Amino acid sequence: MPARYQRSASGQWHCPPGEEYARQFGLYYRLRSSAEINWALQRNLRFLEDYLRTGDQHRSISEQAKQSVRAPVAAAPGMTLNELFSRAEVTKDEIFLLIVTREVYVDLSATSLVDADSIYLFPDRETAIAYSQITEFHPRSPVDRVSSFDFAEGTELPWDGRRWRVINLGQSQVSLLNEQSDCRELPRRVFDELVRRGNLQPMIPAAPHLDRERAIKYPPVAINAPPLCFQRR
Repeated sequence: MPARYQRSASGQWHCPPGEEYARQFGLYYRLRSSAEINWALQRNLRFLEDYLRTGDQHRSISEQAKQSVRAPVAAAPGMTLNELFSRAEVTKDEIFLLIVTREVYVDLSATSLVDADSIYLFPDRETAIAYSQITEFHPRSPVDRVSSFDFAEGTELPWDGRRWRVINLGQSQVSLLNEQSDCRELPRRVFDELVRRGNLQPMIPAAPHLDRERAIKYPPVAINAPPLCFQRR
């Protein structure tokens, strides 16, 4: 029924007759299709319905229990919900309550909480955003490729199609500067974890060389020096 339903260039569906009829009463008419629904978020909100109630949110959880959840997530940001289940000394109900009260951060719009191996936890939203700004998040690799100790101030690394330089390698923050003088800061724990996963690797500089013209103009000079001798003990 093209006279009743029309689709705009942005992909949004409209119902012009409905909009016109509602406008005469000072109302608006909005048509929503199923494509606009985030089904993962909807499932998660239904799953957490009991925990979202005001009374449950203020249910007492000991500080020790909170720490047993926050500590492993802070030590390994990006750990899965299943990993937290096995490490934290609390019940699953308490973990879900801490997710609702934002003691730990989960992107509820990404994946259903039922799939505990595909839900990733972070200490806070800022840390999660820092991960997403660098690379699409992938599960932890069993092989450690590079250590953060391979980085130092001045180290260059590729990131999102640009070349960045480490300008500050602090204990809590790492500052990066690109060729357009844009500066980004990452929490040190995020930087270390991404390096460990192999998502960030230092660029290996090319070996220095002399061009032919300079080599001819300035030939190497022999230096008279006694040979080095090594004696086996």
